[in-house]
Amino acid sequence: MQEFEGKVAVISGGGGVLGLALGQRFASAGMKIVLADLDGDFLADSEATLRDAGATVLGVQTDVSQSASVQNLADRAVEAFGGVHVLCNNVGINTRDESLWTTTEADWQWALGANLWGTIHAIRIFVRDTAGPSAQNSPRGCGGCFSDLSSTHNSAVTLRLLPGSSESKVRAPDSRMFPSDRYSARV
Repeated sequence: MQEFEGKVAVISGGGGVLGLALGQRFASAGMKIVLADLDGDFLADSEATLRDAGATVLGVQTDVSQSASVQNLADRAVEAFGGVHVLCNNVGINTRDESLWTTTEADWQWALGANLWGTIHAIRIFVRDTAGPSAQNSPRGCGGCFSDLSSTHNSAVTLRLLPGSSESKVRAPDSRMFPSDRYSARV
């Protein structure tokens, strides 16, 4: 993607520091921003910060571990701005306890819900609707870029999606930048 002016970026984890920074960077390139976060207060703060700086922004409270919530995010983004060109799946959480053997099952469920199911729902919903074969005749079918950041294995994967096609280009992280990359799944 070479042109950003007027395009739409959806950023999950938008109430956090990195989500806000991504929103600021995309807004400075002329993009419309959709922020998603589970925490409504943090989401509102980030949304206000971007709006006060002149960005066109929509905040959508979202639980990425729930398919219906991610579908609502996609629907709201398309309803407000007509499509999605960039998705930064920026939800990555670690369990609160540092030792694996004392981490509770509830904490594991919480982390896996966001890190694993959040990624699955984002790919299934956003990629299917914006770049997959079924999007060819859809107003959502605009192609774009999907970037997944995860705390589970400290790696990132970026897909460049081609509109109306099942083809994609994958850029995996440089293993020198992400030493734990050997544990990450390849797309």
